[in-house]
Amino acid sequence: MTVSEFTKLYDDHADAIYRYCFFRLSQNKALAEDLVQEAYMRTWKAVASGQQIDNGKTFLFTVAHNLVIDTYRKKQTFSLDNLTDAGFSPEDKSNVSPQTQAEISEMLVHINKLPDNYRQVILLRFVENLGPKDIAEIVGESENNVSVRLNRAITQLKNEMNPE
Repeated sequence: MTVSEFTKLYDDHADAIYRYCFFRLSQNKALAEDLVQEAYMRTWKAVASGQQIDNGKTFLFTVAHNLVIDTYRKKQTFSLDNLTDAGFSPEDKSNVSPQTQAEISEMLVHINKLPDNYRQVILLRFVENLGPKDIAEIVGESENNVSVRLNRAITQLKNEMNPE
């Protein structure tokens, strides 16, 4: 991988990696920024050491995922409820109606109630638009397990939002 290819990798995916880290560890922006920087540093070190990287996007998300797990292990706390307070939305609010903004806020509250393994696949699938195959690579599980987890997460989210 050349420097220009690495720069393109950064330009194409830095925002998505940041969003992923921010959603998973919404405690503060600085922590998400630090994890993004560390993910790119580790990716660059892997490239410099001659490691073959077939899919840069998946590799970056895997590194970011592992950094998030390391952060959890350090007993960091997080809450998706802080997203609204931080002014962060997965969509550009300039083209979003107030009703849609309210629905997004409500959904984030319900997503926060999901178990971490469900929340993780929901965010990767619907915020970052990754397919089950890419998610499976990132979390180190089979594509079938990820698909099952996505279906269960969606079902639980629907039940949480409409308990009737």
